[in-house]
Amino acid sequence: MSLLPEDASASSTLFPDTVHVAEIPSTEPAVEVASAIAEFEAAKADVASLSSTAADKDVEAAPVSDRFDLQDFLEGGVRKAAEAGVKRQHLGVTFRDLTVIGEGADASSIATLVTPFVFVAKALNPVNWFSHASRGTDFNIINKATGYVKEGEMLLVLGRPGSGCSTFLRVLANERDSYKSIEGTVSYGGISPQGM
Repeated sequence: MSLLPEDASASSTLFPDTVHVAEIPSTEPAVEVASAIAEFEAAKADVASLSSTAADKDVEAAPVSDRFDLQDFLEGGVRKAAEAGVKRQHLGVTFRDLTVIGEGADASSIATLVTPFVFVAKALNPVNWFSHASRGTDFNIINKATGYVKEGEMLLVLGRPGSGCSTFLRVLANERDSYKSIEGTVSYGGISPQGM
C-alpha cells in the first residue's frame, strides 16, 4: 500500500522540496474498537458517578479537588442572598449619545533615572506654571452610541480588538475613572451613574 498520490511526479516537479510519505510498516497491533469503546464508557461512568454523588452542593464548603460548576455556584449565591433577606434588583440600562473620550498612547511614558530631574526642571520653569499642555492626544473611543437593555436581558457586544467593546461595557458597568471624558446620558432604571 502506498500513500503517494497518483500524480506524485507532477507535484514533485511543481514543489521539488516536498517530502512524500511512503508506506511505513507498523509494529504495533491495530486498535481494537470494541475494547476502546468499553474503556471509554467505563471512564465516562466513573466521571458521572463522581459528579452525581457529591452530597454537598455548597461550592464554598466543597473540597478543593471537586470540579467547579458555574450553575451550582450562581444558584448557591442567589440562594444565600435570599436566605439573608437580600432582594434581587432588576434594572434596565438606557444610554443616549454616549461618547467616551480617552487619551492616546503618547500620554504615557516609561520612567527612567532622568525622569525625576526632568520633573523638577519642569516644576521650576515659570513657563510651565501657566501652560495647560495636555499629556496626550485625545480620541473618541465610542462616538454617540444610543440604545437600551431591558431588565432581565443580556447585552452582547461584538467587535474587533481595539474597537471599544470593553470600554463600552466598562462605562455601562459604571467604571468611569480611567477615561478622560464621558459625554451623553446613562440611566440605570431611572438612576443616574452618580446615584449608583
